[in-house]
Amino acid sequence: MNRKKILVADDDPNILQLLEVNLKGADYDVICCDNGETALEKIKAEKPDLVIVDIMMPKIDGYTLDLELKDEQDTKDIPIIIITGMSDTKRLFDKTESARFIAWFEKPLDINKLINYINEYFCKPKRPKKPQKGKKYG
Repeated sequence: MNRKKILVADDDPNILQLLEVNLKGADYDVICCDNGETALEKIKAEKPDLVIVDIMMPKIDGYTLDLELKDEQDTKDIPIIIITGMSDTKRLFDKTESARFIAWFEKPLDINKLINYINEYFCKPKRPKKPQKGKKYG
């Protein structure tokens, strides 16, 4: 079975590192971007199997990124998971039919829940709970 490729876009280097380390540990290939513009370019070039994107990012925000991907034939079927520290933003997405993400995770992230969701999405076994070292995210 080939490894799935996941692109992560977040302007917080701590979140990028947390996601990169944990996704690689779950046997995924990971591409990291610190802004929406770079993410859009890499998504078009790399065609990842999944995108995890923060809503509030410089250059292109996560909402605009979602819309741009859904407008392109080559990227319209790439699943997107939204992560954000702004709980009120979800209400905006709920009222907008143009946004088409597959899941929503609030910060601080529960990394085990996120990894388990991704594993289930790709039909992989659940990740056993392991204590996380360093800063607590969820």
